[in-house]
Amino acid sequence: HGAPAPRLAPAWSPSQQDGVLPEPEAEEPVLRRQLRAPLRALGGVRRLLVLPKRAELASLAALVAPMSLALSARSAMSLSITASVACLGTVALAAHQVFECLYWLFCPFGDALGVCSQAYLPELLGTKERLARTLQSRVALASASLGVGIGALSLWVSRAAPHLFTRHAAVHAAMSAPAAWLGASMAAYIVSGALEGSLIARRCLRPLAASHVGNTAFALGALVCAVRRPGFSLAAVWRIVTAVNVMRCVEFSALLVVATRRARAKAASAPPRPRPRVRALFRLLDPRAAAAGPLLQP
Repeated sequence: HGAPAPRLAPAWSPSQQDGVLPEPEAEEPVLRRQLRAPLRALGGVRRLLVLPKRAELASLAALVAPMSLALSARSAMSLSITASVACLGTVALAAHQVFECLYWLFCPFGDALGVCSQAYLPELLGTKERLARTLQSRVALASASLGVGIGALSLWVSRAAPHLFTRHAAVHAAMSAPAAWLGASMAAYIVSGALEGSLIARRCLRPLAASHVGNTAFALGALVCAVRRPGFSLAAVWRIVTAVNVMRCVEFSALLVVATRRARAKAASAPPRPRPRVRALFRLLDPRAAAAGPLLQP
């Protein structure tokens, strides 16, 4: 029992290694690079989130402020219409809900034509004003044709197939009278949406915002007067909506005519751009045309 305990050899010793292990000082730069990589990525994000300059803020505000005002005015008008219909009771409110579903279901057709003008019209302004006017005319004609078709479709759905939305006969009866005004309002909205896109493409934003604010004020006044009358009904509400959309068509058409005339006058007063002499260039490249005469005609 007095014998010493056996000593265990270490599992690894520097003499048993095949090569030389890196020292801790050699691993430290690698760790530094790995830790600094996320910091460099954050630095790139900080460069992306640079505060804009005053000129950039001014140009951004000139675009955002009128559009925000216009959208706020349209939202206020929609809320006021729904609040006015709530005074008529549950049945009228249910019928109005069906009409609003149809209304916002078909509104994107007019908005799509407006987006088409915003996408293709700016490239033609200034240099190709004639093509810009042609595009405007075709978009307006397409919106008129599409508006008539969608107005008739919404009228048919609201009168011939109200069971798609509700089974209550009282709601069906409440939907029959305002259905014609829904179709007319739908057609006018699609035309106004296409014209609004052309105005946005021409950067007529302040008159557009003023038009929306004025239409909202008119709708609020008309709704207040209609609610106070004894014969107030859901058809009266949709007559006001139709009147507002028709006013939009008239106002946007007038604004677009004024903007187009200004652009035409500006293009006429601008100095003509020199045309490239393509034929002379080809003659320069062709050695056989060297003896045919002078290359550039006066």
